[in-house]
Amino acid sequence: MGIRLLICDDQEITRIGIDTFCQGSDVEIVGSFASGVQALANIERLSPNVIVQSLHTADISGSKTIEQICDTWPTLPVLVLSSYESPLLTTQIEEIGAFGLIRKDASQEEFLQTIRDAANMPIRKSRDGQLRKVARRRRRSRATLGMDKPSRTFILAQLQCALTDDVPLTPREVEILQQIVEGAGNQSIAKKFEISVETVKEHIQHMLRKLAITDRTQAAIWAIRLLESTKT
Repeated sequence: MGIRLLICDDQEITRIGIDTFCQGSDVEIVGSFASGVQALANIERLSPNVIVQSLHTADISGSKTIEQICDTWPTLPVLVLSSYESPLLTTQIEEIGAFGLIRKDASQEEFLQTIRDAANMPIRKSRDGQLRKVARRRRRSRATLGMDKPSRTFILAQLQCALTDDVPLTPREVEILQQIVEGAGNQSIAKKFEISVETVKEHIQHMLRKLAITDRTQAAIWAIRLLESTKT
């Protein structure tokens, strides 16, 4: 029995590309929409096994669509379609109840396998428990970090407030940590602050030593956990 897939993305070229990926496979596209409202209105009728939802749709935001799907159909896995990936985005999509993330530059096999993994969760109760846990986290965090346009000023302020004398990061290191959380690379950070890439690397190395960690991914995870701890 094939996997029934519903797609919601505001770009026609993306929807056509996914359709091409699925042709001749065990994944059948039962619905393809640019509008979150239309997608929501047709889920019951089309009975998909998996939904691929972009963060950008023609009307309501992708995050609001995902939240409504997870609240109304809690055992229906939703995969977020995104052109980028970062620790902050991964945390946020989990908080609103999504099953996982698919990058728009994924290969055909990667795309199809992710769909299969979402559709073939071996124990449905495990998914239910996971979603209930996520829903609790979402309720705690909904008033802080926003999915659609996270406030850089807010994230920076939260980091500055959460840091203690035990972690004496400089103001510049905090700003760079914020950029790392948002998924920015060294060149983007250098351009934003009008400094050299080498200077960015030096700041990051100083920051990693102070945090007693070894790479920027760990730094982002540390920062996200710090932000989460301020909400409880």
